[in-house]
Amino acid sequence: MKTTSPLHDLSPELALVDERAAVDARAALSDPSVTLDRILVEASASAREVRAARQRIFELSDVEPPQRRRTYRRPKLVGAFATWAVVAVLVAESRIHTLF
Repeated sequence: MKTTSPLHDLSPELALVDERAAVDARAALSDPSVTLDRILVEASASAREVRAARQRIFELSDVEPPQRRRTYRRPKLVGAFATWAVVAVLVAESRIHTLF
């Protein structure tokens, strides 16, 4: 014979209309603050473990960790300046043509 908890046999919507079912359902729930604290502690521990694992991988590997890629700011600035110069020349030329 199968035995189940009375809470599992009821529809969750029944707690909205039956006060006794609502009280029993709330009593069966865990404390939300304890659950949240446990999740935060586990997430913090997981983050520490990941950092430690990455550090061990870098220490044990023969290859150095990737260096930060050099940003090519100067070519971008030259390209932007050239674009603005071309636009300025075209605008000035179109104004000259509209004057004559």
